[in-house]
Amino acid sequence: MSISQELKNSFTSYWHYLPLRTACQLGVFDALWEGPLSLAELAEKLGAKRASLQLLLAALEQLEALKTENGQYILAEKGAQLAEEHLQSLKYACLLWGEEHLRAWQHLAQSIRSDEAVFEQLYGQPFFDYLDEQPESNRIYHLAMNEYARDDYAQLGEQLDLSEAKAVMDLGGGLGALLKALARVHPLPKYYLLDKPKVLALLPEGELPFRPISADFFAPIPQVAEHIFLARVLHDWPDEAALKILENVYASLPKGGRLYILEILKEQLADGAELLSLNMLAICKSQERTLAAYRKLAEQTGFAYLEKRSINDLQTLLIFEKR
Repeated sequence: MSISQELKNSFTSYWHYLPLRTACQLGVFDALWEGPLSLAELAEKLGAKRASLQLLLAALEQLEALKTENGQYILAEKGAQLAEEHLQSLKYACLLWGEEHLRAWQHLAQSIRSDEAVFEQLYGQPFFDYLDEQPESNRIYHLAMNEYARDDYAQLGEQLDLSEAKAVMDLGGGLGALLKALARVHPLPKYYLLDKPKVLALLPEGELPFRPISADFFAPIPQVAEHIFLARVLHDWPDEAALKILENVYASLPKGGRLYILEILKEQLADGAELLSLNMLAICKSQERTLAAYRKLAEQTGFAYLEKRSINDLQTLLIFEKR
């Protein structure tokens, strides 16, 4: 492929994403999860105009999310995974990136000129404050993060020895995917999930393998655990805020307590995580960091670095101790 053609393809790459997102918004994949439907049946079920819906469905076939058999539409494997009932559903991950994040990227030049999060310029407040006041955006964001965490942390319990742990806390743990992965392998410790009230309100009803704690990690943290996780938290914050979080963690842990930082390390990825860092700049005025940068932050707070462990192709677990 020529450079010219490669460039032209990149200019319209969103044409491959946004039809999938539109189908998630309309409920196409959820409707077909229940069984095959004709165009007329699907249009009626979704409240859509038949001719326009047919254009979308044809695009979804081209994207290999749907198939047609005997005049009816059925889910292909890709489309099935965008239905909410799929055990490995990525519906909310698909929905997430096409709204506020996409708008921020469209105004990325403002972040480059100002060295500030363009999200805050566009929406009038920092990203997580915005989520706190926008229930639907908050719901989609945390359900999406849970889908990523569910996949990324699935084997975490097998990669850590918590046999002697009494209590474990996940700070900013969202809907608890990390703690569920740990509890499946290590059922004996007590588990605590600390997050904001409007996040904890999204937790499913019924018995959970952890106790929710409604709090903010910028405030003093309850002293209930000797193992504390910060999974994909620090990359959301510039150094000053990250130091404040780490100071609160240090104060919460007993002597000999362990801190686990789970993040992407720039030097571990062939592309240096530069596109991810641009996203963090636009949304939070932060960036992905190196091992040296995370060590500097944690050691400045008083932690001693112990080791690192690769969790998957992206994430690395950094282990520190309070001396």
